[in-house]
Amino acid sequence: MKIEAERYYRPSAPELRQIAAEQTLAAWRHKGRGPAYTMSGARVLYKGADLLAWLDANRVVTEG
Repeated sequence: MKIEAERYYRPSAPELRQIAAEQTLAAWRHKGRGPAYTMSGARVLYKGADLLAWLDANRVVTEG
C-alpha cells in the first residue's frame, strides 16, 4: 500500500503497518519519538507528507 502525501491516516490504517505496529506508534508518541502527528479532539491523525518525511529522514544508506 502506498502512503499518499495529502491524505490523513489514523494509527490503525493498514498503510501505517509499513512503518510500525499501532502499539509502537502509541509508545513513540508517549516518548516524543516517531513521525509528527495531529490531534483532532481525542483522535490521532498522521499526515501522509509527515510520514514520508519521517521515513526519508530515517533512511540508512550503506556503502557498497
